[in-house]
Formats: sequence, C-alpha cells, structure tokens
Amino acid sequence: MTKIELAQACINKYGAEAQMLHMIEGIGELTVELCHLERGRFVEDKVAEETADCLAVLDQMDILFDVDKNQSFKVSDDNNIGSLISAMGFVQTWLGGYKGERGDKRILRDLFPEFRARLISLSQKIGDKRVEAWQKIKADRMVERLTRWK
Repeated sequence: MTKIELAQACINKYGAEAQMLHMIEGIGELTVELCHLERGRFVEDKVAEETADCLAVLDQMDILFDVDKNQSFKVSDDNNIGSLISAMGFVQTWLGGYKGERGDKRILRDLFPEFRARLISLSQKIGDKRVEAWQKIKADRMVERLTRWK
C-alpha cells in the first residue's frame, strides 16, 4: 500500500473530522518534543517519532484540502525551531476552526506546503534515517489497524 493509498484509507475508515483532530493532536505532541529540544532535554527518537506522525497525517490533509503537490516552499537559512513551532500554531488554529464545506480551504491549502518543508528540514537536522524508520513503523501499525478491523 502506498502512502497516498494509506492516507486515503485512513480518511475513509475514520472520517475527515477525526483525522483533522489527529493532525492537531500530532502537532501538539511534536510541539512538546521541540520545546524539550530547545531546552536541551530531548530524546531524539521522540522528536523523530512525532515528526513521522505529523508527516503521515499531513498526507491525509493534502488529500482533504486538495493541496497542489507541485507547490513548494523554500525553507530559508534562518529556519529554526521557533519558526516551525509558529507554523504549527497557525496550522492548529486554522485547522481547529475549519468548518467543513463552509470553511475556507485556501488558507490551509497554502499552509500545508510550508509546514511540510519545515518538517522535512527538521527531519534532516535530526536524521532522515531515524524519521524514515519511524514512518515505516507508523505505516505498518496503521495498515495492521485498518486490516484487523474491517
């Protein structure tokens, strides 16, 4: 199962609203780990795990909000943890206030590529291999959950 197929299967199984809440929750958990990172008391695996979780759910948001896969965002050299936390706060705020079909998808559609670019930059800083390993673990767990409770 590709990551896009897995993302669509999660949306189909749990519903769009539940997955939007999952994105908000994942951002919150990553924020905690990033604050630990800034204070020098972090566990690299926890940051990698939460980064992988956000990237996985972000694939679902791309589907839900019709994000243009060709749209890119260049992370500047001054990219830091504070700017990532700020970007995550914007995503949480807009996603938390999104009201389905009546909501404005454009703002979130524009925020997600920046958020993804910042997550990828973080992934590179903490070690792509570590994040990729967690992505595989998370994907395997989700496939198991989806197939177990059909």
